[in-house]
Amino acid sequence: MKTCRACREEKDESEFGNCKKTKSGLLARCKSCMTIAKRKSKNKNREEYLRKSREYAKREYDKDPEKYRERHKKWIENNLDKYKESDKKSSKKSYEKHKDQRLEYNKLYREVYAEEKRKADNSWRLKNPDKVKENRRRYPEKNKARHLLRSAIRKGEIVRPTICSRCKEEGYIEGHHFDYNKPLDVIWLCKKCHAKEHKQNKRKEDG
Repeated sequence: MKTCRACREEKDESEFGNCKKTKSGLLARCKSCMTIAKRKSKNKNREEYLRKSREYAKREYDKDPEKYRERHKKWIENNLDKYKESDKKSSKKSYEKHKDQRLEYNKLYREVYAEEKRKADNSWRLKNPDKVKENRRRYPEKNKARHLLRSAIRKGEIVRPTICSRCKEEGYIEGHHFDYNKPLDVIWLCKKCHAKEHKQNKRKEDG
């Protein structure tokens, strides 16, 4: 048995880490107290800790990239929940840091690939008729309203604007229905504002 210098509790020697410098060959503090001390030190000098961690990871990767990737892959498999949480935080932090650039990029992407996106959507519908049929069965009012609106646009009865009524951005504009029983009564929104409108409506319904 050995008494921990930090918590002053008497514990079995297996509760202490090895140390060649001491007479007993064991550390003065138990493993639990060492873990707490390391965590405090890590939080106090977080930037330095992260810098050393990155340098260590780079050295390990440079030594044997394939071995490093394999070890990292196994760690993810064994710590999937922890990895997902970390990845979620990292993605959110990165998004906030580069928010303006990402929004500008998304805007340009939608403008450049709008036609390709419509073609891809049409291709998906042709390849997945059962899913399209199921969607129409579940939301008959929504699909009927969309069909009537598209038909009116094709006939020239309604002109699709090129500027969003909310953010005033120019591009491909979509019609948003407040009431599917009034298929031609819509507000014209860009894809971003349209998605935001549906998200707000969903929150109201859930609330």
